[in-house]
This record gives sequence, C-alpha cells and structure tokens, in this order.
Amino acid sequence: MDPLTALSVAASVIQFIQFASSLISNTNEIYDSANGASANTLHLEDVYSKLKSLSKTLSVHVGLQIPPGHAGISGSSNKLAEQKLGEKASPDQGLALVQLSADCKADCNELLKALEKLKVRSEGSLGKRL
Repeated sequence: MDPLTALSVAASVIQFIQFASSLISNTNEIYDSANGASANTLHLEDVYSKLKSLSKTLSVHVGLQIPPGHAGISGSSNKLAEQKLGEKASPDQGLALVQLSADCKADCNELLKALEKLKVRSEGSLGKRL
C-alpha cells in the first residue's frame, strides 16, 4: 500500500473513533441527566427563556404597545416612551423597538420548541402515548 494512502486511512480511522467516542459520551450525558437533556441544551433553554422574558418586560416597561393594524405609535405612547427612556423617542424608534421585541419573543418561542424536541422523553411517556 502506498504510504500516503496508509496515512489517509489511518487519519480516517482516528477521526471515526473520535466521532464515535464523542457520540457515546454525549449519549451517556443525556441518558444520565435528570431531565433528559445535555448541559448545553439546558443552558440554551435557560438563555432563551431569559431573553424571552426580557423582551416581554421591555415592551411592557417602556409602555410601547401597538394596536393591531396600526402602522405607528400614538402620540401618548410616544410621550410615555420619552419619559421612561429619558430622551426624545421618535415614533419610528418606538415602533422598531416594539417590532424587535416581538420578533425576539417569537424567535425564542420557536427555539424553545426546538430545544424541547431534543429532550429525551421518559419511558413512562412512551407507554402513555401508545
């Protein structure tokens, strides 16, 4: 066998062993966890939950609420935003902030649903579904 080919095969075998080892390690971590998720998944879930909560609090705290079908922010909402922010807030800035907050909440909900699907379901829940 050509030395370069032998080196390539050896590198491929080592890479496969490293991948298999990582896979087994992560599987054991998830299996041994109390809530069926890896530490990384739990960390991401915590971060997205906090971000969702903060974006909701931001909308409520600043007092910027957009009525359905409304393209801008009313004068009274804008004055409230100016008082709370301590500076002049234009309707476009307030609208952008509310839209950003709404987008953040929607994205967090989507990511939290995806993370929930990654969790291992308990054996009892499988039996209940059948």
